[in-house]
Amino acid sequence: VAAEKVRKVVLCSGKVYYDLLEARTASKVNDVALIRLEQLYPFATLELEAELKKYKNAEIIWCQEEPKNMGAWKFVEELIEETATKAKHKNARPKYVGRIACASTDTRYGSYHLKKKKKLIDEALS
Repeated sequence: VAAEKVRKVVLCSGKVYYDLLEARTASKVNDVALIRLEQLYPFATLELEAELKKYKNAEIIWCQEEPKNMGAWKFVEELIEETATKAKHKNARPKYVGRIACASTDTRYGSYHLKKKKKLIDEALS
């Protein structure tokens, strides 16, 4: 779709990108842009700024499978906001989509893990 019709930009890193891509394709969602950040340091400020300029009115989401207190969120949160501000993005503050803070990275149950993963993917794309 045209960049101005994109309502969400979902930023992520790692394997969750492929889960999001598969779900977006299966559900025929065409107004959500997915941006995969693999190099977190040094942060790709210029590249991300160029991408965010395309989607000035879209909501910015950071999606990760790891709990909120783990993974890249705490590192990228401020960097994304600064980059979006430089890009003069309408919604510079990114929203977190992922598991709640937890003492363990493991849910201990495969079915529970899949349920939580489906929930975060649905939230990121809806």
